[in-house]
Amino acid sequence: FHLLTSDGGLCRLGPGGLVTDIGLFERRARECEPFLARAGGTRWPAVPARPEASRALARIEAALVAYGGELLPEFQEVAWVEAERDRLRDRHHRLLLGYGGIALASGRAADAADAARRILNEDALHEEALRMLMRALAARGERAQALRACQEFERRLSAELDTTAGP
Repeated sequence: FHLLTSDGGLCRLGPGGLVTDIGLFERRARECEPFLARAGGTRWPAVPARPEASRALARIEAALVAYGGELLPEFQEVAWVEAERDRLRDRHHRLLLGYGGIALASGRAADAADAARRILNEDALHEEALRMLMRALAARGERAQALRACQEFERRLSAELDTTAGP
């Protein structure tokens, strides 16, 4: 276990023995890519086989648990941090959307709604998360809540961006 190595008068981190939360999240997220590719974003083309869906959801859950939240929140307006923070947040959102899509296709609408709400709590103007939330609420028979979520979203879009939602 050598954290630091020296080579030619330079000191650097050694190649092994160091595990970071970002490295763990990235590794677990990469393991989910086959499931996410098949999910096609937020919808599986058909109801997945139960073992396959369970495996996919377990892998995605492991990646979601590894996500440590916003990267270096104390470093606001630092260009390289903002770019990496956005990249990690986007990856986290893609995992949540994939999770929600698989859950919804597997008849787990409550889990899909929770995944969508997690995204909307971080990004209140995330249209894809809103669509998933509305589909999940409709699948649970909560049509009025789905319509209310859409109306609130449209009000936010109009107030904050002076625009309307896509179809």
